[in-house]
Amino acid sequence: MTAYQYAPRTNKELKEIADIILHRFPDRRRGYSVEVEGIVEDLGITILPRPISKIPIDGYVAADCRYILVNELQFRLPNRLRFTVAEELSHLILEFHLWENGKVPEGARCHEISQETWRAIERDAKQLAASILLPEDVFQERFAFHYTDLRSANIDEETSTKIAIKKTAFEMRASNRAAANRAYDLRIINDTQREHLFPVLL
Repeated sequence: MTAYQYAPRTNKELKEIADIILHRFPDRRRGYSVEVEGIVEDLGITILPRPISKIPIDGYVAADCRYILVNELQFRLPNRLRFTVAEELSHLILEFHLWENGKVPEGARCHEISQETWRAIERDAKQLAASILLPEDVFQERFAFHYTDLRSANIDEETSTKIAIKKTAFEMRASNRAAANRAYDLRIINDTQREHLFPVLL
């Protein structure tokens, strides 16, 4: 059996893919936010809530790629749900060939791929999801607007940074953590600042 080979994308390639998606669905832009649920609907894909308790996952693309199955607990947190939907859509975009014959090929199932391959796949899907939900140009512009406004009110740099990210997250209908990750990706903050300002709460 030949191991599944996934070709990792560069950040530039992922941004180009996101730009194509956003250009194709201009009516799914609402103010500063992107209606990823609407994009999924336009593509003929149905989002189905499912009780998922035995494995720690938020969602996945079904064997029938017309369906994205999402852990029903995600529906309690709409902004987190939106990122999950965007991530699963990204998996479908990046590996669409897996569904072309109606059956996932040998060696490509989750339990069959290497940890290194799995990490590359997940990294790219998360990055593409962020590029779709939090487009770079909009994110940069909104963060800069809020940060400048806060600093002009003599609020210290750290507090201004945190509040500006939160305000940008609110406008773009993303979770604070997703916005912090995007700010890190765009080199607005470093990893130490991200973990200090937006710690992961377990």
